[in-house]
Amino acid sequence: MSEIATQLGLDQTFYIQFVLIAILYAFLTIVYFKPFQKLLEKRHKKTVSDRVESERVLAELKEKLNEYEAQMTLAQKKARGRMDEILSDAKKKEAEILGAARNEAKNTTQAAITALTQEKEKIRKSLEAEVESIATQAATKLLLRQNP
Repeated sequence: MSEIATQLGLDQTFYIQFVLIAILYAFLTIVYFKPFQKLLEKRHKKTVSDRVESERVLAELKEKLNEYEAQMTLAQKKARGRMDEILSDAKKKEAEILGAARNEAKNTTQAAITALTQEKEKIRKSLEAEVESIATQAATKLLLRQNP
């Protein structure tokens, strides 16, 4: 083995450097690499837990949004139903008012027709009496003209 080492140009400095590098690697592993690896793992766990927490919060927000939308839909349905009910009541009242107005107009018209009919009858009777009187006077005047 020493012949191979001599042929390769390896002497004691190689072994000293090998031991120093091994000691440096062990020292750096303990002092630098493991703490750095722990820091990376801690950061990874924090990132994963933050992501899980954000997904949980997002799911909760979606659930609350769905609940809010359901409540809004329900409120809109109630409002629409109330509005339809109010419109229905208003249409009923309108029909009642229009019916009452029609009846009142009909009664007023009927009363006016009755009054006009009575007035017409009075005028006709009055005119009949006057026509008889005028006819008698006209006949008398005609008879008097023919008999001078």
